[in-house]
Amino acid sequence: MDAEQAPAANPDQLSYEETLERWALYDYSAFESPRSHDEMRDLFQWWRATRSKPVTVGGTVTPRSLDRAWTAFVERWNTETGAGFVRILERREATHKHLSLGALARRVCELSWEADRMCCFVHHWEGCASCRGYGAARPDTREWERIRAETLLSDTEREVISRYEQALQASSRARGARHGAPPRRVENLPPTRGLPHTPPPSATSIARGSQLSGMGPSQRTRYSRCGGTSLSR
Repeated sequence: MDAEQAPAANPDQLSYEETLERWALYDYSAFESPRSHDEMRDLFQWWRATRSKPVTVGGTVTPRSLDRAWTAFVERWNTETGAGFVRILERREATHKHLSLGALARRVCELSWEADRMCCFVHHWEGCASCRGYGAARPDTREWERIRAETLLSDTEREVISRYEQALQASSRARGARHGAPPRRVENLPPTRGLPHTPPPSATSIARGSQLSGMGPSQRTRYSRCGGTSLSR
């Protein structure tokens, strides 16, 4: 045998590292009952998108890591071939959108507290657990406009709120599709959504809100940890 000609690799003799990179990116040879190459490529991009990961080299993404991702994709497809695999992607996408929406909502709230507002846009729109925990009453549209006019939104806040609205719309569209209802535009969502879970402001919560209005973010945190008691002592 020619000394330069290596024998074909036996799958049983592959190292663990080699099994993770068994197929190079866009090697379609190992798929069982595949769709067209273009469809499989689209499914791989969808697979990666549900984990917020790119499909091109750059930053921490290397050719080797993409080979590993493609190998995992091939193996999963061969296990869940066809419609079953698509259902997995749909569930992943729904979970990803939900988590993304929650993270954006928390960021909107953080920016509002940093700007020293009484509550955030999320609390106005659908109810915010953090604002509610501080005793902030749920503002209607007129009250929110007054709050926003007192301290104008920064460019960062506008950008994050825009992303939050887009994520909210996508989430609403996904829910509507699952239940057979047409998607609703964000601006057409009822402004009272979530309100039944928010009790009307009592005298105690009104007084707490007045006390919070004079506090900075760090004081609010201490106030919350102290159970809403005065910090003047």
